[in-house]
Amino acid sequence: MSSESGHWYSSDGKACHTQPCKSKTAKNPTRPTTIADARKLGLLPSVSGITGMMANPALDRYKQMRVAEEAYDRPAVGEETKDEYVSYLLDKAQEQTRDAADLGTEIHAILEDWGKGVPIDMRRTLTFPSCGLIVPVGDVIGPVAKQISDLGITPVGHECVVVNARHGYAGTTDMPFTKGLTHGILDFKSAKTTPGEPIAPRMTYAMQIAAYIAAYWGGDSLQPIGGNALGYNLYISTTEPGRVELATYTAEQLRQEWEAFQACLTLWRHKNKYDPRSK
Repeated sequence: MSSESGHWYSSDGKACHTQPCKSKTAKNPTRPTTIADARKLGLLPSVSGITGMMANPALDRYKQMRVAEEAYDRPAVGEETKDEYVSYLLDKAQEQTRDAADLGTEIHAILEDWGKGVPIDMRRTLTFPSCGLIVPVGDVIGPVAKQISDLGITPVGHECVVVNARHGYAGTTDMPFTKGLTHGILDFKSAKTTPGEPIAPRMTYAMQIAAYIAAYWGGDSLQPIGGNALGYNLYISTTEPGRVELATYTAEQLRQEWEAFQACLTLWRHKNKYDPRSK
């Protein structure tokens, strides 16, 4: 559920998101992995890093609106310089996004433990900053568990690293599953929602599912998404506690998304002048 756009993996599926700092006086012992590190070590980019090559006008518009709203609510004051004011606006505009991301990360960690059978204190509380509500964990996890049960799927893993050496990428997905003769991937996604309005599937999410299926279930096949593939995104609201909504992707949709993902892969290799397939 969390973003992995800055994440890297070794060819055997080991997470390599950071590298040790050479300087003994560095503030932190590690630093984020760079494209230069990836070239040197032969690392694979993450699925989200690849899909990030695709423009997202809706997200760009949302970010612009957040800055504009903050500027409208609080004009520059006193002797505040332009640079200071711009810095303030950008920080405030990102504040809600950071709060929602932090909540989404917390929910995801709880779901990972739940999926792996780790005992969960359902009376523990979660704070929803956007609406100021504090709710028990059980009120959030319960609807998720019911939805998964209603789907009739059998999870075969939780928080799994997947690697596709043929195409040169990797990633971490929430729940590979089987369902009768079908197989697929279910991924959790946190989302801001509006009461009474459906959750529109987010751009690139179906593409991510297709990439995960190709890596986990496709093996070394030239066409890694067969007719028995199935994909789900389970959206968990960060503004309406307890609300969940399902997006379903058929095998035909997933094959189309897989083609789009391969186009993003080609563009990523071109932009970064790096082809992990050759390593």
